[in-house]
Amino acid sequence: EPPTKGETRITLVQDTQVGSLVTRDGRVCGASGPELDWRADVVIAADGYGSVGLAAIGAAKPQGRYLGLSATAYYRGVTFPRGDTTADHCFETDLPYGYAWIFPAIDGVSNVGVYVRADAYRRGTHLRELLARFLARHADRFADAEPVGTPRSWSLPLGPLPIPHAAPGLLLVGDAGGFADPLSGEGIWQALRTGVL
Repeated sequence: EPPTKGETRITLVQDTQVGSLVTRDGRVCGASGPELDWRADVVIAADGYGSVGLAAIGAAKPQGRYLGLSATAYYRGVTFPRGDTTADHCFETDLPYGYAWIFPAIDGVSNVGVYVRADAYRRGTHLRELLARFLARHADRFADAEPVGTPRSWSLPLGPLPIPHAAPGLLLVGDAGGFADPLSGEGIWQALRTGVL
């Protein structure tokens, strides 16, 4: 049913794969995939690294200095010698153009990870191996810690990407537009802020 005059409708559908964006007369006007075929006045690409929005603007996936790589794990029972509300960022020699972190616990679980820029990443070294080495160097912090789940790896497009972040009918937000901080690799605030904008 079409919206009434002055009415704006926003639909959020999760766990649905978009294969490509639909264009008509040089304007993005919808999205299609295995189980969808939608039309919209404006499409917001918030689908992270390798966004379908990149193809729509003629840009390639970020690489080299425009791409960060990370491995993240969660632990219960991490020791915080400077107080349990302190976030630690560790700059170490085997994490070139990157760092490791230990974030304070939320509901008893701490986020721990490593991050390096892709152009400094040593091929043949797995991200999880870098994380394991970091944990071993700080074994005292994890002596009584228990893993929650398994480590995960992420690609982080680092801004500012040398691409347009909008096209007729299309806006790229968060990691899709490469809005992660190029120094820290952090992108949650940027994703939320660009989403709001």
